[in-house]
This record gives sequence, C-alpha cells and structure tokens, in this order.
Amino acid sequence: MGFARIEDQILVGNLYYCYKGRYFWFEMAIPVRRLLLAILISVLPSENILLPSLILVTLSLALLLQVWLDPFSAPIDNRFETISITILAITFIVQYLLNSNHSATEATEDLSINKDGNSGVCESIIAWCCRSLSGLDVMPWCFGENAFYQ
Repeated sequence: MGFARIEDQILVGNLYYCYKGRYFWFEMAIPVRRLLLAILISVLPSENILLPSLILVTLSLALLLQVWLDPFSAPIDNRFETISITILAITFIVQYLLNSNHSATEATEDLSINKDGNSGVCESIIAWCCRSLSGLDVMPWCFGENAFYQ
C-alpha cells in the first residue's frame, strides 16, 4: 500500500496488513455486505418473495468478489473467507427450505394432507453440500498439501 511515513504505517497498519496492497479497500467491503444483509432482513417483510432472492444475490456477489479478487495476503484467509460465505449461503438456503416446509405443513394440517416434499429437497441439499465439501478435501485445501504428514 505504500505509506509515506512509518507513523502512518503503525497507525493504520492493523486495519490493512492482512490485505494485498491494491485491495486495501476490501476492509470496507465486508461491513458493507453485512450492512446490506441486515437492511434486507429488517426492511423487507419475511413473506416477501424478493427477500430470499436478494439475500442470495448479495451472498453470491460477495462470494464471486472474494474468489475473483483473492484480496487477503495469506492464502488461508482467502480460503476461510470463501468457506465462510459458502456456509452462510448454504445455511440460509436450508433454513429457508425448512421454514417453507414448516409453513406448508401448517397450512395443510386442516386438510389432513401430508405434504413432506421439501424435506427431501433439504436432505438432498445437505447431502450435496457434504459431498462437495468432502470432495474439496477441505482440510488439506486449507492447510496445504502434506500439512498433516510433516
């Protein structure tokens, strides 16, 4: 990042030392993402059909930006941030499907219809996520090859 004085490096270095030089601004991207998610959740009613779409678009853009820019200077930080955003999106999707399954079950209890279709979808998504994470070999991917054999 190139500070003119050593005092400036000491003063703001703790905020930006973990980012590559040209991505010093990424320190503000993370709080903006969190603020946008908080605004979406608090402003839009939970019944609004746009809410899950906008949240998933926000998380997808954050993941795309993270993977595309690779802003952290340490590779492990980039990997953990990518995993964090992915797990957040997966958690939201599963929670949304479980909540919609619960609402559908309540709506059909009066008609004595057992509508359990979304639970199969949730189980499939969870199984897919587990297979995806195991397919990535998360532990060696995070800690480097042969990290456990040294």
